[in-house]
Amino acid sequence: MRIKCMKCLKEYEVDESRIPASGTIANCKICGNKFRILPTIQAKESPVNLAQNSHDHNETNFPIGPSKLNFAHFVGPNASTYLSKFQKFNKNGDESFSLSWHWPAFFVPPAWFLYRKLYLWSFFAFLVSFLPVVNLLVRFVWGVTANFIYYKKVKNRLLDLKLNYTNFESEKITPLVRKAGGVNQWVPYTFAIIPIVGIVLAVAVPNFIAYQNKQKIISIESVLLKAAATQSSYYEVQGKYAISIADFAKINKKLNKNENIEIEVLMANHDKYIIAANSKREGTKFLLIGPERIIKRIVSDNSNVTKAFSRKELNKSQTDVYGIIKSLGYEINDVEPIGILFISDNNVVICFKILFDDFEGAFFWAPEVNRYVIYNEPDDMPHFNNFLKMDIQEKINYVKNDFKKYASYEFSVN
Repeated sequence: MRIKCMKCLKEYEVDESRIPASGTIANCKICGNKFRILPTIQAKESPVNLAQNSHDHNETNFPIGPSKLNFAHFVGPNASTYLSKFQKFNKNGDESFSLSWHWPAFFVPPAWFLYRKLYLWSFFAFLVSFLPVVNLLVRFVWGVTANFIYYKKVKNRLLDLKLNYTNFESEKITPLVRKAGGVNQWVPYTFAIIPIVGIVLAVAVPNFIAYQNKQKIISIESVLLKAAATQSSYYEVQGKYAISIADFAKINKKLNKNENIEIEVLMANHDKYIIAANSKREGTKFLLIGPERIIKRIVSDNSNVTKAFSRKELNKSQTDVYGIIKSLGYEINDVEPIGILFISDNNVVICFKILFDDFEGAFFWAPEVNRYVIYNEPDDMPHFNNFLKMDIQEKINYVKNDFKKYASYEFSVN
């Protein structure tokens, strides 16, 4: 029995009596290609072996023209499966569509079309994949029609080659047919790697971003704590807290050398100070309230609240408060910011002292919601003086109750 390696075209003479009924695998000594061979009886029943192993059957054509052998060469992997399906589409020379099913085309249509070098179909399937409802319906269409679409591509390409080469059915044309057809071997590996890469990125990217953010926060907090230490040193020397970064330079000239973090003293008096730190790249703002060294991050997206935490904007808010009080019909001499209370993550209250002709008053302003409470009677001041002596939590509770009572506003809970 004579067989042929269809990769290098080397022919071998084998003893058919030594081939089992179930067939065996032959190994080409020239190129190392492995291919299955069957006894003559089984081979006659198998279109694939007719196409792959017998030169005598090279001229056994489909009704459409190109031989089974060239079909097999063009299709490449799983040629036997496709040849059996192709025969259903062309019976006795009559070409027509016949129902069949293709699982890869149903589950991963863009990948399968790309694997079989159906590039336009792959691009179209890729676009459709972005339309969830349409994609689900079209997947069934791909499953039913994929074999026929591929058959038409193979047949038309082989016919084109046959028109261009007079010796199309000779063995010399085989390399050309294989090159024109075949598959993209890299596709399965690529689509297998994509989910793995996606999972890795889904886990790694958020963790990396969280790590970066944490490092940024640590950096900002470090700058604020150094500023607090500088304030303490300044207080020991001057007997008061520094009211500007320029004063800090007398104690620590390197304090504000970080190009990405900008710090400033918002306010300072004999027993309290507030220092703001602003990350220039991300716009993140932190406040340090001293001398307790309480650090708060400004998490509200409200522009009024965020802007209030710069010296310039705080001065502007002071002017705004002055205008509000004047609009209420009160004549005042001055407005002085004395502190900021963090009621919750999204609510702050700026406390102002207001100077009337003959007494001092107070004004609590919640810029986020533009609500306020004013102490404008002399009898109110003992209450306000008591407020100044309270600890932070007592002040927060005091302000909450006053806003609820006098401004009909209840602050959100953390």
